[in-house]
Amino acid sequence: MNAETEERRKTLRWRDIVVACVVVFAFVALDVVTWRMGYSSLESVMWMASFLAMVGVPAIIARHRKIDLGFCTVEKLFSWRDLLWGMGAMAILFVPIVVGHGVWMTHGLGAKAAFSWSNFDAILPQIPSEILWQFLGVALPEEYFYRGFVQTNIAYRLEQSPRRSLQKYAAPISIALASMIFASLHVVNGGFFRLVTFFPGCLFGFLRYKTNGIAGAVFAHAMCNLMMFALNIQYL
Repeated sequence: MNAETEERRKTLRWRDIVVACVVVFAFVALDVVTWRMGYSSLESVMWMASFLAMVGVPAIIARHRKIDLGFCTVEKLFSWRDLLWGMGAMAILFVPIVVGHGVWMTHGLGAKAAFSWSNFDAILPQIPSEILWQFLGVALPEEYFYRGFVQTNIAYRLEQSPRRSLQKYAAPISIALASMIFASLHVVNGGFFRLVTFFPGCLFGFLRYKTNGIAGAVFAHAMCNLMMFALNIQYL
């Protein structure tokens, strides 16, 4: 980050982060309300509005404050190094996801496991669109917003704090706070049990911190969701 960008970033305030989160939460809540009320056509519009809010609100704030969103350059989105970090994260998450999903389905929902490769036959036509959806419609906008904008700027504000303890632990605090916000949105979208998304959120946040981009986090996030999609069909 050059000196000019560093100086400009100081113009960003906590209220900018709060306003961005409130706007995104409002659109997501409206999306959920329209879905639960059965307004399918309106729900599609609200989902698009939520998508645009996650991408557009940070861009508007960044433009207003003259801040560079360097985490979302072409180089950062298509970094092989970052993708390798994402693959490593998936290796860590694989067993917890399978076990946690199984416990929830059998004990939480009372479903019965019925593992069979033939279960995939019915969803084969859906797989390409599901992959595109999870990468471009879910993981990319969410990681752009929560890790790219929220986490990055929380960390920066903490680094500017007069308290040395906040400066020293800016990275883990920002990861935890961004993951809490991320999990809270999932509660709005799916109930309190989805607070568990705090934990993968922390891993995605670590990827953002370690790679200085969001490609690894986008990959890991999308693959987690695709794993859940594949596991869901194995229960009756």
